[in-house]
Order: sequence, then C-alpha cells, then structure tokens
Amino acid sequence: MMKMSPTKVGSRGFVFTFDDLSTPEVACPTNVYLIDGKKHIFLCDTFLGPQSMEQIIVFMKRELEEKPLVIFNSHYDYDHHWGNCAFSKYEMILSSKFCYERMAAVGEAELKLYEKWKRGNVKIVLPTKVFEKDYTFPDDGVKFFHSPGHTHDSSSCYDEVDKILFAADNVEEPIPYVRSDLEGIQTYLKTLKGYLEYDFTTLIPGHGSISDQRLLKTNLSYLANLLDENDGSLNLLLKDDHSKAIHLQNLYTIAEEYVKKSKNNLAIKFLQRTIEFANKEHLLDASIITKLEGKISNLKK
Repeated sequence: MMKMSPTKVGSRGFVFTFDDLSTPEVACPTNVYLIDGKKHIFLCDTFLGPQSMEQIIVFMKRELEEKPLVIFNSHYDYDHHWGNCAFSKYEMILSSKFCYERMAAVGEAELKLYEKWKRGNVKIVLPTKVFEKDYTFPDDGVKFFHSPGHTHDSSSCYDEVDKILFAADNVEEPIPYVRSDLEGIQTYLKTLKGYLEYDFTTLIPGHGSISDQRLLKTNLSYLANLLDENDGSLNLLLKDDHSKAIHLQNLYTIAEEYVKKSKNNLAIKFLQRTIEFANKEHLLDASIITKLEGKISNLKK
C-alpha cells in the first residue's frame, strides 16, 4: 500500500485520500477526513478495511495528543465503513439511524459481493450511537446531521471552527450520481440547497478533490436542470467522458423511475434523451440503442 501524507485543511483538519477505487479510465479518489478537536478526535468514514486505516492510526499516535476517538459513518456504502473494524478503542461509532439500519440489513451481503475491494480482514462493525436529525459536540464545534441525497441514510459533518463541510457522497466531482427515486431527487435538491445555509469555505466530497462552494453549486445546477430537460445548461457541465457517462446513466435511471410509476410519456421522453445523448457522444453500442428503442415502442402500445 502506498504511503501518503494527509492534506492539512483549516487549523485542525487532515484529509487522507485513497486511489484504490480509481481505474486507468476513471479517477475515483476517496477522502477520509480527520478533525483534531478540543476534546475528541473525529474520523469521518473508514474506507475499505483495516489496511486502509493503518497509516491513519500511525498518524494519530505520532502526531496527535491522545483523546477519545469518535468514528463517523456517512452512509451505508461499503467503501465508507469497512475500516470500522480497524479500531479496538473508540468512544463511539456514530451514524444516522437510517445508516445503521441499512448497514445491519446489507452489510454482510455487500462484504461478499464486493470482496475483491476489501483491504485486510474486514468484519462488519455497526454504529454504536445513532441520531435521526443531528448530533453535536459543542465543546469541539463539530456537528453531524442527516442529509439525505446520494442515499436516504446519508449524513454530513460540519466543523464550525474551521468552516469546513464534509458532504461525503452527496457532492461529487464532476457531477452527482443519481441513485434515488423521483421523490428522492427532490429531497437531494433540498439537501444541497440546505448546505448553502452553512457558513463554509471548504468542502470535502466523499470522492474527488477538496473544493469549496463552487462544486456544491455545480452539483446543484446539474440536478436542478436534469429534470427540467435544460440540456443547454447541462452541456456546460459535461466536460469529460466521466461526467458524460454519469449523465447517461442518470437519464436512464430517471426513465426507469417513470416506468415504475406508469408515467409512460415521461419515461419515453427520458429514454429518447438517453438515446439522443448516447448517439451524440458515441457512448453506447448499436445493439443497446436498439433495445432502448424497443423499450420505447413497448411503452407506446
């Protein structure tokens, strides 16, 4: 495993960035955020397993004064909590109650399904403390809060001392990946707009480069225009093959959601948009385009 030096953010924050999930075609840096608080050390997400956490554990022992450790799991996806088991001593593992429920329901199954990605001997360790709305540490100036978007169970962390927002996978570079139903997209928009109420100057995404409010506003603009079919505005945001591939998948996801709701006219519109975009950017084989056209024909019957 490659050794890394954390990126210092603010007066007391450190970001450890891992490239295990990246491929030659697509960069997927994953961020783990550590806050050296007044009374606690906070570790936001724990990546793929105990081997991933080794360098962070060494860093804490070498560079930080010993304090109670609070581990935060932003959501149930495996690449954000498999490293929980690396820590034998901690004050709590914190998450939303929705995250706890999802981890309990699918954690073991995902460990088998995505086994090739685990780093070390991974054991599913569930959160020990949950919240529905938020959980604060006033003496440390740190707040954790439920922020549904990327997934319904997603939560975020705000460091009010350094004005840093850890948005986890709710904000992505270059654009967000839609995984929710139609109502969930509206909730996602509400969450992104809600972030603007926080006084932050630095934004740390779960995947991507450390940024600021500009990345949030780009994500917000993308989602707002996605449902409104404002392709002119969308095209300005789709600057590389990665973003175009995500956008194509998002269009198809929305089409499928309209199919589920028997809103065939809207489903057809989004399938047509999927085909038009795929043809324009040469993203799909002719056989897949034919299948999509057949789906449209069936919906018109």
